[in-house]
Amino acid sequence: MTTAQVMRLGLIGAGEVVGTYHLPALVGMGEFKIVWVCDKEIGRAERIAAAAEAEMVLGSFADAPDVDAVLVAVPVGARRETMATVFGRGWHALCEKPFASSAAEHREFVQMARSRGICLGAGLVRRHYSSTVKARRILETELLGPICQVFAGEGRR
Repeated sequence: MTTAQVMRLGLIGAGEVVGTYHLPALVGMGEFKIVWVCDKEIGRAERIAAAAEAEMVLGSFADAPDVDAVLVAVPVGARRETMATVFGRGWHALCEKPFASSAAEHREFVQMARSRGICLGAGLVRRHYSSTVKARRILETELLGPICQVFAGEGRR
């Protein structure tokens, strides 16, 4: 692959999900050059940047150099300002899902992206996690008998 074919990427957010799931996939694909990593916690951004061999670490992406696209991995309730800046800069974006905190905000983000010709994608990677695949197989095979109700949780909260 030539340098011209490599997409220049910025990472907004450097939490555990980025380090555990997104970064290994992005680095392993070889189609991306991570230019900068931005996180309010500089130490986290530095760890991800080192692993990604990124050129720059930022505490704010307001003055970040332009990239082709960004991965938005900040908490869903804190994305409004981030997305406005991303769309204003003309960057294509992949967001963790859900990428908005309400249906109205979802429609607003989609409309903003569409009006600027920006591609906006939602990461739906959890459906491929081994735990999700196993749970699906158990439900489909009725290993536990007919399922009446399912409760599930994720994360630390």
